Amino acid sequence: TGAIADYERTVELARAAGDEYLEMVAEWELGGDSRAAVGKPMTECVHHMTRARLLAHRLSSRTFEAATVSRLAILAANEMDFVSAVELGTEAVAVGRAAGDDEALAAGVRVMDTSAFVLANEQALTMHVFDVAAAGVMREICEGAEHGTRISVK
Repeated sequence: TGAIADYERTVELARAAGDEYLEMVAEWELGGDSRAAVGKPMTECVHHMTRARLLAHRLSSRTFEAATVSRLAILAANEMDFVSAVELGTEAVAVGRAAGDDEALAAGVRVMDTSAFVLANEQALTMHVFDVAAAGVMREICEGAEHGTRISVK
């Protein structure tokens, strides 16, 4: 489509000008929903998002790096590669924490939630969802208290 061609041209021009920030943003767009919306293979999205991730790391843009790792985790989950999705989600959480950016951290956590739900469903496991930040709740659950919600495929 026109938008994809525009972003591809932007990558070319950004590289020629040595503008890594602009290149990173254009690679992000090429790895995002625009390709998936027109039926392009996920591998193309992964290629561009990986490139955006490398640029974000090189530019020390931790917030952007966390966002790209989160997106890569989502792409892995879409391909039913939940092992990679969890690994990338864990990395996205770590990068989000290091960035000190709540939005980046939340993106990593959302990916972890999605991967956990799908894995639990595939394995017919019951999930126990509760507020881990609540004081004493973990101990109380271990002692048999019923906090939170249990979700199962039954």
